[in-house]
Amino acid sequence: MPVFMFPSVFINAFSNLLVPEITLFYEKNDFSKINRTISIIFKIALAFAFCVFGVFSNFSLEISSFIYNNNEVSFYMKLLCPILLFIYLDGIVDSILKGVNKQVGIMLCNILDLFVSISFICVLLPKKGILGYVIVLFISEILNLSISLFQLKKATKFKFDYINWILKPCISVLISSFIIRKLTLVWNGTLPGLVSIVATFAAIYCIIYSIISVIIKRNIYYFQAPRKRPTEAKRRANGAFFL
Repeated sequence: MPVFMFPSVFINAFSNLLVPEITLFYEKNDFSKINRTISIIFKIALAFAFCVFGVFSNFSLEISSFIYNNNEVSFYMKLLCPILLFIYLDGIVDSILKGVNKQVGIMLCNILDLFVSISFICVLLPKKGILGYVIVLFISEILNLSISLFQLKKATKFKFDYINWILKPCISVLISSFIIRKLTLVWNGTLPGLVSIVATFAAIYCIIYSIISVIIKRNIYYFQAPRKRPTEAKRRANGAFFL
């Protein structure tokens, strides 16, 4: 988990810097700017989270071998890496909730989360062992994030953008994972080698994400752009002399 949580330092710092701005908009009851800021934060955060997810899912063996000198850890990295999407987003949602004066709601959510987690640990851990603890982690993070999103939705009335927040990064990480496997990069067992293959994946992911963003933006513009009425000269050229 410390390895999983290390990349969140960058995205949490970014989101915390925007909390004062959200607080300012909330005091002015300017919910349009709040929703615009939330959209930007979620878009960047989920794009980053999917990229980190792709790194751990594709290079879990190399990371576990370098850090822990144990290949068995890679199994748990692959098993737990989907939870990164919930953990990273939950931390950002909590920061935004603080900006809209929902600290008490965050506290109650965390108390409920701990109560549910301890209850499931008492039931699942004796029967399932470490897999039971993994199940508890997923239940805890999904529950916490769901309640936090519900509170944020109630406070700001933001709209969930499935295309920009989920679809684009999901397709990008799938295509990037396919390309990186076809390249068959060989790790030489050193830190520079590990950094190079991770950077290669991140670069491919950014390129694919940018391409998909342009394609989706053009398609949305094409279907939503209002069609202009033809001019009188064009109507005459087409033989349309009637309105």
